Amino acid sequence: LADPYSSLSVPTLGSCDHTTFTQGKGTITISPGVYCNGIDFGSKAVVHMNPGTYYIDKGNFNVNAQATVDCNCSASGSGVTIVLTSSAADHSGIGTVTINGGANIALTAPADTGYSYPGVLFFQDRNAGTTDTNKFNGGADMDLGGAIYFPQQLIEWSGDTGVRSPSCTQIIARLIT
Repeated sequence: LADPYSSLSVPTLGSCDHTTFTQGKGTITISPGVYCNGIDFGSKAVVHMNPGTYYIDKGNFNVNAQATVDCNCSASGSGVTIVLTSSAADHSGIGTVTINGGANIALTAPADTGYSYPGVLFFQDRNAGTTDTNKFNGGADMDLGGAIYFPQQLIEWSGDTGVRSPSCTQIIARLIT
């Protein structure tokens, strides 16, 4: 099938705004930027993501059980995009997404064309290897609006996952289980 997002690319990233970002218990609001070595939301973390693009350079996006993650998006057309990429010359270290059972996540892609990736919630660099798996695990309560784009990798969508969205959820991957 033709790639519906072939026109989108990942820009050259600047320096890290955050390195190995972890939020355990407690509430935090985070902003777009370059997150080197991944983002990990621990059990019982409450995270509000401000609108914009979150570039994860050589790392994973993990939401653990009992974590709550949402978009702090009150403006019409605003939303978040999470881009998994690598600044390494050989593109090594492009991460994956894991949303564990028991997590509560409500994220919507930006609709406004002024954003870099309108309509795209998760965007994995096309240079990613083909052996990794992105996991949207059963028992998670997910409100995901927008495209989930992993053209080189597997998406594992486990049973008993409550998914709803006021907009469209589109999954594009090499394989979907």
